[in-house]
Amino acid sequence: MINYQELKKLGLSDKESKLYLTSLQRGPETAPTLAKLSDIVRPTAYVIIDALVKKGLMSSTAKGKKTYYAAEAPEHLLSLVRLQKREIEETERELTKLIPQLEALANIKGAKPKVRVFEGKEGLNSIREILFKIKTKGIDVYDKYVAIYTFKDNIMGIFIENEDIARTLKSIFELCWSGKKDNK
Repeated sequence: MINYQELKKLGLSDKESKLYLTSLQRGPETAPTLAKLSDIVRPTAYVIIDALVKKGLMSSTAKGKKTYYAAEAPEHLLSLVRLQKREIEETERELTKLIPQLEALANIKGAKPKVRVFEGKEGLNSIREILFKIKTKGIDVYDKYVAIYTFKDNIMGIFIENEDIARTLKSIFELCWSGKKDNK
């Protein structure tokens, strides 16, 4: 016997799965009967039946004054999955078209600084390694990289990669240094 949880993997809700399986086992039934057999309140059963009809998993027939609902053949579940697959592929195509526009939007204000926080002695060693690698590549560390350390209480460091910030901090340092020379 199939557990309704298996149908949830196909994108059906708990109640949709229960009602579909009940209808599949029982054949054509009225909504109140399906609701009772599925342990779903009657008003909710009508909503669930409507959703399953829209998904092509149930159909209705009128007999006299009563409407009977029946589950469609299980092959319709495969059609549902194929439809979901096509929708996902379409969403992926649309997103692929949007990515360049989103990336351009993210870069409108220019490159954002990359800031990483390193904690403890291992973190400071990591900053030293990064700076060492940069120097071995012939890049001027002060050109676009800034490392700030603290050895009090919590040992930590901040590594910033941004030309404007590095240039600004270098200018501040030079101003402070020149002011100290003038005071001597």
